[in-house]
Amino acid sequence: MYLNDMANVLRAAGLKVVEVGGWKSHNHGSMRAVRSIIAHHTAGAATGNYPSLNVVRNGRPRLEGPLAQLGLGRDGTVYVISNGVSWHAGPTINDSVYGNYYAIGIEAENTGVGQAWPAVQVDAYARMIAALCRHYKVPVSAVKGHKEICYPAGRKIDPHGLPGDMNGLRQRVQSILSGNNGGGNTPPARNLAREYGDNMLLVPAGGKSKTELDYVTVPLSILREHDLVLAPGVGAELYIKSINTWKNQFNAQNGADVMNPGGVGAILRDFTVWAPGGKSIIVPKGVAKVDIAFYSRVRWSLAVYPR
Repeated sequence: MYLNDMANVLRAAGLKVVEVGGWKSHNHGSMRAVRSIIAHHTAGAATGNYPSLNVVRNGRPRLEGPLAQLGLGRDGTVYVISNGVSWHAGPTINDSVYGNYYAIGIEAENTGVGQAWPAVQVDAYARMIAALCRHYKVPVSAVKGHKEICYPAGRKIDPHGLPGDMNGLRQRVQSILSGNNGGGNTPPARNLAREYGDNMLLVPAGGKSKTELDYVTVPLSILREHDLVLAPGVGAELYIKSINTWKNQFNAQNGADVMNPGGVGAILRDFTVWAPGGKSIIVPKGVAKVDIAFYSRVRWSLAVYPR
């Protein structure tokens, strides 16, 4: 069993995905099944987005890579490294569930010695695991930290320092699978799905520049009777790289264009909003969520109201 669809599964979940060269032929053999997902930290460098990529892909002395199928950068970028067996689990409490031939391993960048986890990375960790659980039919109870399944007990500490530890991560994953947004920057879907008065979302400052962006997802009800208007506005400059619409929360459909505005794809690209706004878009019925890639030095507002 080779996981050649993994990159598409993660993109369809709205994640930023980098396919590392040769990943579809870089493995230690075929998976026998996918029965669990194991969370790790890299114990890598304290700076940089994913400085451990070379080690995770190519291995280290006496342990040949790949060392995980997936990597997770500090900015929430997912790195797809291998489509098959990777040496990440080592001896486990049950190799028929958590062993390398049955487990997808995710190496998230963190020093593992008390370094804070960025919120965008924690959010992406939960979203990617939720997408994998859904696609490969893995129960949330089989989402484990390396420290929970290693043998003998105490051999590993990762992932260390996650907010809420592994129970918190599993709760976020379950929340996403249950239709919530998983505790990200936007309110739960119900706030926009059933309230057709004006809704004002306050989005925290994010991104570092016009090339180092942050992302916010706005979940919408596909059962609503109205088109919606999205109108961003701030008290200072807000740069929006793209606004993408999705017909389905989890599965990409056709690309968005004039004839198909509800498909996945950018319906607006590369514009700057100055106070008091002055840009707005129409989101047609049938759109389930909107993803916005942006950079702003200050908190900004996003008005959502029926057309």
